[in-house]
Amino acid sequence: MPAPAQAIRAPNRPWLRRFVDAWCRLAQYEEGGRIYEKLGLRPVFVFIAALFGESLPAAASTPYGTVPLRADEWLRTYIRTRYHELLNAIALGVYTPFLCWLIWQQRWGQAAYCAVLMLTHKLALLLERYKRGRYDELLRQAGIVARHMDFSQLWKPQEAVLPPVLTCSAARWYFKPKRFETERLYCALGVRCFQAFVLSIFRAAATEDTGPGSAERFIGGREDVLAFEQQTRIAEATHLVGMLLHVPFAIGAVIARDVWGGAYVAGMLGVNLACVVLQRWHRVRLDPVVRRIRATAR
Repeated sequence: MPAPAQAIRAPNRPWLRRFVDAWCRLAQYEEGGRIYEKLGLRPVFVFIAALFGESLPAAASTPYGTVPLRADEWLRTYIRTRYHELLNAIALGVYTPFLCWLIWQQRWGQAAYCAVLMLTHKLALLLERYKRGRYDELLRQAGIVARHMDFSQLWKPQEAVLPPVLTCSAARWYFKPKRFETERLYCALGVRCFQAFVLSIFRAAATEDTGPGSAERFIGGREDVLAFEQQTRIAEATHLVGMLLHVPFAIGAVIARDVWGGAYVAGMLGVNLACVVLQRWHRVRLDPVVRRIRATAR
C-alpha cells in the first residue's frame, strides 16, 4: 500500500491558498481518473489537450509494468493542473452572472451561446482534474509521496507541439515583435501590474509557499527561452480566440442597446486583451535572445 501523498508543505497558508487547496482536492471517486474514462470523456480530453500542444498519460486501464522515471515531469504537470483548473473556475464564475442577465433579458440565442462557452470551460476544468488524478496515480506507482516543487522549477518552460496554424508564414509574421513594440510601451500600458496579478494566481495554485522573487528564475537556459517563446504564442492565440468568441455578445449588446451588458462584455474583452499584451511583452523582451540562439544554431 503506497504511502499517502503529501499535498501541502506549509502549515499556515494564506486564506486564498487554503481555498485553492480545498477546491483542487480530488474526491475519492476521482482518484486515477477512472470515473472520467467510464463516462467516455477521455477522447474529449485528448482533443482539448491537443489544441494546446499537450498529450495525456495513458488511460487508467492500460497496463504499465515498470514505471518509467519521469517523476519530475509528472509532478510538474500534477501541480500545474491546479492553476489551469483555477483559471477555468474563475471563467465559469465570470460567465454565470452574465448568463443570468441574458436569461433575464430574454435573449435566448445569446444565453444558449453563453451556456455552450461555459460548457467548454467546464470540460477544461474536468480535464485538469482528470490529469491530476492520472499523474497522482503514476507518482504513487513510482513511490513518490511528495507533491511539492520549487516555484522556479514548477513553471520551468516546457516545449510544446505548436499547432500547424501557428507555424505558417502568416503566423510567424504576426507573432514576431514589430518595431513599434517596445518594453517601454507595454510598461506604460500597465503590463507589469497585470503580470503581478497573474503571478499571484500562480502562487495561490502552488503547493508550497514561495518568496516574492521566485518568479524571476523561470527561464534558465537556451532550451527554456525557446520553449517559453513557444508558450507565449499558444497563450496569445488562445486569448485571441477568446476575444473573437465574445464578438457575438458585443454585437448583441449593440443591437439591444444594452449598456450594462455591453460594459460587462467590454470587461471580458479587456481581460483577454491584457493577456495578449502580456504575451507580446514577453516576446519583445525575449526577441534579442531568441535571435542569437537561432543564429548560432544555423
